[in-house]
Amino acid sequence: MQKRSAEGNRSNTHQLKTYFAKRVTDQVRHVLGIWRMLTDENWPDNHILDLLESNKKLIRYAQHFQEESHLQLGQQIAHTLKKIKEDDGTLNSAVVTQLTELIKKLSQLASRKNDVTNNTETAIEPKKPVYLALNDHVLGQKIEQQLEFFGYKAELIHDSSHFKLRARPNDAIAIIMDVNFDNRFHNGIELIEQLIKEAKVPTIFYSEDGADIHTLLRASRAQGRFFHNATIDMSRIVEEVELITHQTPEAPFRVLIVEDSRTQAFHIEQILNNAGIISKAILDPMLILDALEEFKPEIILMDMYMPVCNGMELANVIRQQDQFVSIPIVFLSAEDDIEKQLNAMSNGGDDFLTKPIKSHHLITAVRNKGKRARKLVALVNQDSLTGLLNHTSILR
Repeated sequence: MQKRSAEGNRSNTHQLKTYFAKRVTDQVRHVLGIWRMLTDENWPDNHILDLLESNKKLIRYAQHFQEESHLQLGQQIAHTLKKIKEDDGTLNSAVVTQLTELIKKLSQLASRKNDVTNNTETAIEPKKPVYLALNDHVLGQKIEQQLEFFGYKAELIHDSSHFKLRARPNDAIAIIMDVNFDNRFHNGIELIEQLIKEAKVPTIFYSEDGADIHTLLRASRAQGRFFHNATIDMSRIVEEVELITHQTPEAPFRVLIVEDSRTQAFHIEQILNNAGIISKAILDPMLILDALEEFKPEIILMDMYMPVCNGMELANVIRQQDQFVSIPIVFLSAEDDIEKQLNAMSNGGDDFLTKPIKSHHLITAVRNKGKRARKLVALVNQDSLTGLLNHTSILR
């Protein structure tokens, strides 16, 4: 009898610990979600305040439930956010870098909690499922197992009636949808089109038979996140779901500014920093190779006309270095002669922005170039089947 009572007490204690851990983890998810909105929307003041309040709640939960690691990270995040407040909301690359590292550690802490347990009761599951609406039920079960292995709740949808009954815009964190669900042409896209009339739903479209341009265009208009032809890459599926659920915060872009005017360089730095983008300015173009090695930028913003050499000459030098050949180079200049702009882009440049540049135009250009550059780097460095580094990247 005593033995049974002791076992019951241990079970109750375990359930309480699980409940406490889940409360803290749910708050971590909330912090990560606000961080994602910050990086998507150029760091508006209201989101920074939301992050501050959400982090305060995380600290309270971590103290109350004795989660020391979460508490320490929460306090460090609060200290860094305090710096922004003290500087009247002004951001700089050091603060953005520090916050990014802390958020990354917070995300990893949540992931490790999930990895160390095999008990489904203690697994970190989102409250909402990923809906899997696929004609191939065997494939659906494989994806379900893969997602659940990484701590996600997945739910198989059997047919259109089941989908209409279960799916609501706020009921799922994501949907993996067969384009021709229920074996009816474009039925999957039509179901999503109806759903997003109420609210946006992150959707991953799949087609077993590939797709023509009309299908791809319609899937894109239905706000599909990306499209799979013929086979589904399991690692990519998990990666996309992690991004959707804010489990893997995206690192801020790194931008190198090459500008001989100190005033212009500082102005561009401030615009980018206030959008949560890490930047570094060099005033001497002859220092470009050292800066590329040390700072490792994803994008280069370069003045066209400088006293020592012009931007086109410098771009040619960069493009001759194999390790830097894929970095986007965007020229900045007051030059409005279209022929000269086209000539600049044919000499190693990827884009041309005319000064004076509007802040939102500069930020949008940088983000778009950065996203494409990251996809290119991933394609070049990773094996398409496994998602692991390829042979050349491993040797490097």
